[in-house]
Amino acid sequence: MSRNYLNKNARCELLSLLFLVFTLAVPVQIIAAQQDSNIWHIGKGLQPETYLKYKVQDSKVREGPYDLLIYFKEQTPGGISVAEVFVIPTDGKLVNGTFFLDDRALNVYEDSPIPAKMNVYKESYVRTIQWPGSSFFAAKPGQSLEASQWQSANSLGGETLKRIGIQNTTTAAGVFLTHHFEINSQFQNVSVWINRDLPYPVKGGYSDIESTNNYELIEIGTEYPPAIPEFSAMYVSVILGATVGLVIIWRTRFFGSLTRY
Repeated sequence: MSRNYLNKNARCELLSLLFLVFTLAVPVQIIAAQQDSNIWHIGKGLQPETYLKYKVQDSKVREGPYDLLIYFKEQTPGGISVAEVFVIPTDGKLVNGTFFLDDRALNVYEDSPIPAKMNVYKESYVRTIQWPGSSFFAAKPGQSLEASQWQSANSLGGETLKRIGIQNTTTAAGVFLTHHFEINSQFQNVSVWINRDLPYPVKGGYSDIESTNNYELIEIGTEYPPAIPEFSAMYVSVILGATVGLVIIWRTRFFGSLTRY
């Protein structure tokens, strides 16, 4: 048997082996990619130079309902996300500051440069849109959106978030395919609707014997947010009404004084 024949056989066997490895590897890669796409943690899908705006109602915020806008400005090499945060209460002036957010669960670092009056809203952020991370149900490395239930990494044998199913969720920001999870117990009731491509839930709610809150995504954008009014619409209406009233009073007195002469 010639050497050329042996070399030809060896080449054929090598090519066959490579083909077999390739055909086996591709499905494995596809399955791995699918599994990875179904893993969600808070912060997944976060992109610099994008913003999300939520309508929030939190019984622990005495100022009442408010809009929360988070603009993700940049991400440092160490994984810290720098976010400009704007709070727009329904009955007050704009409050703004900067959150430094960690890579694990978008927790706010204590040295974040925010004014004192934003502290109440930082605490509300933890109870509302960041709750899946602060409760350790969906901190990194995350959990499968296809799992029947989620166990918090911070509590062994405690309550679990149970998967209700997949549904289209409509908000002012659009229609989103979401995975719905819930806790219904004598201690607390929680609902979250999660889209796998967004860093926070699309909407959610929480209640226990001490408090209740709910939130919903109302706007999303891929650039710096448009101009934010310093005053809420209600304040503008009050100021406008007062101005018109003063003009009417002045005109009445002015023209009334002319008729006396």
